[in-house]
Amino acid sequence: MRKEVLDYICCPRCLPREVRLSLTVFKEGLEVDYGYLECNSCKRRYPILDSVPYFIKAQPFSYVGEEVRDRYLCVHFSDLLGLKIPNPFLRYTELLSHTYPFLDLGSGPGRLALELAKGGGPVLAVDLSGVFLKALCRLVSEGRLKVRRRIEGDIYENHTIELDSSYGGLRLFPLVADAQFLPFPLGVFKELCAINLLDRVRSPYKVLMEIDRVMAKKEANLLIADPFSWDEGFTPKRNWLGGRLRGRFKGRGLDNLKALMGGEKGVFSPPVSIEKEGYIEWILPHHINRSELIRSHWVLAKR
Repeated sequence: MRKEVLDYICCPRCLPREVRLSLTVFKEGLEVDYGYLECNSCKRRYPILDSVPYFIKAQPFSYVGEEVRDRYLCVHFSDLLGLKIPNPFLRYTELLSHTYPFLDLGSGPGRLALELAKGGGPVLAVDLSGVFLKALCRLVSEGRLKVRRRIEGDIYENHTIELDSSYGGLRLFPLVADAQFLPFPLGVFKELCAINLLDRVRSPYKVLMEIDRVMAKKEANLLIADPFSWDEGFTPKRNWLGGRLRGRFKGRGLDNLKALMGGEKGVFSPPVSIEKEGYIEWILPHHINRSELIRSHWVLAKR
């Protein structure tokens, strides 16, 4: 963890009071490898493990193991691995204004955050998975990362992601946190994105409220993309933002999202103005003979 990140974080437990955190270091090199952050008010401690600060008690989902990590790495870094898989993150990068501080919410292994950080940063990459973010830290610190691509059954192919010199000296700060309880003060970010996140959290409505809270109240940009693939394994049906025949959010998720961004129900205050929208198709490989097609609708907005 870079010490500079202390300028952008606060204790999520004490919100709406914005209480800063103190740092205790156990081991450090170029970054803080192990230690903890402690709230100056409630005294809650947040561990730093393998250079990543953790703002949650434990990993709530077990689906992000090494195989899933490598599957997503193959998508995030398909171009650098020489794989014939379209890279959606390079297309998302083209939609953004590259203004800072930048928040990548639900970053996964962090390709979008990595590309944005090349513009000078700071970029904060937030995900619920320490597995994803430890891989990102290792890639940034060592400049290379080994990835296994499944061919069939127990047969795998070894690849290596290698970063060139343009990825040096990045102000990129990964941290494990819940998007529903972000450890950031009010209005700190000038640009934010949330890619394929809303249908993978318990309360997407609360995530949108948190985005509004940490987004600057003027001259700020927002990109939200999602396939609206609702699943009760992640989100209770009562919390879905769409895909329902009746109730508060009946109809299509994209329509409801745009209404909320435009000021409905007071989620975004002040509202954001939608500039563009479209969709990007992902291909998520399981093995060389089976892939999953994901159509992610995106909305680009300004405040």
